Amino acid sequence: MIITSVKIRRPENVTSKLVGICSITLDDMIAVHDIKILSASEGSFLAMPSRKTPSNTFKDIVHPINKPAREKIETIVLGLFNETEKESYASQEFKYKRNDCKSLLEQEIEDFETVESKSHDSFINESLRKEISSWK
Repeated sequence: MIITSVKIRRPENVTSKLVGICSITLDDMIAVHDIKILSASEGSFLAMPSRKTPSNTFKDIVHPINKPAREKIETIVLGLFNETEKESYASQEFKYKRNDCKSLLEQEIEDFETVESKSHDSFINESLRKEISSWK
């Protein structure tokens, strides 16, 4: 199983530890949404999608089973997030461009290419366009 696409969204005004949210697609068949990219004094890290339990704790809904898989997902997502940060895009999508890779552990950041990028302004413009069209 490999990561076939990564979508990263960055909030316009970063005021907390949350610096981004991403979705990954595995083998063009399974999507994992709402992976949080968090900033800490030791560096950035990922928080997998979770839900709040009745005892007010959080339980991961989806997570890597072993350390090598977690490290590879973090390496890829954080590496691509750093690319979006350099370009100051609000949203960026990356696709995996190799066809010969069979394992997540073989994947490298260099093997992803940008498919789509949007600035914060384009999100605002899209929202306004949708709202205006709903008035008609």
